Amino acid sequence: MRRLTVTAIAVLTIGGMLSAGCANGEMSEEDVERVVADIVSANSAVDTVTFDLTMNGNIDVAETDDVSQIAIVAEGRGIVDSAAEQMYMALTMNYLIPGEDTSEIPVEYYFTDGWMYINMEVPGQGGQWMKMQMPAEMWDQQNQVAQQVDMLMTADEVNFLGMEDVNGVKCYVVEIVPALETVRETMSQMKGQMSQFGGVDLSQMDLGSMMTEMSVTQYISAETYLFMRTDQHIVMEITPEALGIPASSFDRITEDLTTNVVFSDYGKPVTIQLPQGALAATEMG
Repeated sequence: MRRLTVTAIAVLTIGGMLSAGCANGEMSEEDVERVVADIVSANSAVDTVTFDLTMNGNIDVAETDDVSQIAIVAEGRGIVDSAAEQMYMALTMNYLIPGEDTSEIPVEYYFTDGWMYINMEVPGQGGQWMKMQMPAEMWDQQNQVAQQVDMLMTADEVNFLGMEDVNGVKCYVVEIVPALETVRETMSQMKGQMSQFGGVDLSQMDLGSMMTEMSVTQYISAETYLFMRTDQHIVMEITPEALGIPASSFDRITEDLTTNVVFSDYGKPVTIQLPQGALAATEMG
């Protein structure tokens, strides 16, 4: 039950400025505001993009007189078609538990026609297709580029850190202090879209209260103002009460995750085709 709970949470909670006018590597507040406006404009006009994602972190499950530690390593690749409001991501998650064999869990996500389809390889049960209907306003939460634009626009603070090359592209490096309450509100909106998953009623999750820390660094092309890379670090504290399950299940789960996303192939033609097997997906909710 514990491992399945942790897996279910991880699967559903997984899923970028010019030196002119700057002195000593700094930017004035006016410069930052101008460049942020250019970044928002450039990325809002993007129709298609490909991204590669890596995730590393630790999950600590605290129980009475015991703490179980699980390391998580994940790699994935995805495509976003904003014009068609479609998204695809294939992700392989590896859970490393001391003294046990590594658990490898491939997961596929499709967002199309207002539905999120998830295909997860459950150990001992094979692949299982699930789907949930997503309201129109949830699209931007699935769109990797739109997520970055939204964080930049609603940030409590934006700091220019300097310049750095990403895959040969000269980039501005921007540190964002996210508006944590906005992030929490966005996550809480997902609660209504969750139902029975992995044997746990995730619709009871109070996602908004789980986020305790978040930091974001964006790398933005100095020429095109498009996101080249983002690094994100989050810490979540999960209690049985937040999940709506008995307190005897565990004391607390702490997730400490760092995610890196590299963007490429802006504006290139893409095809996202829902597999035949997804048509028989079990509806969640």
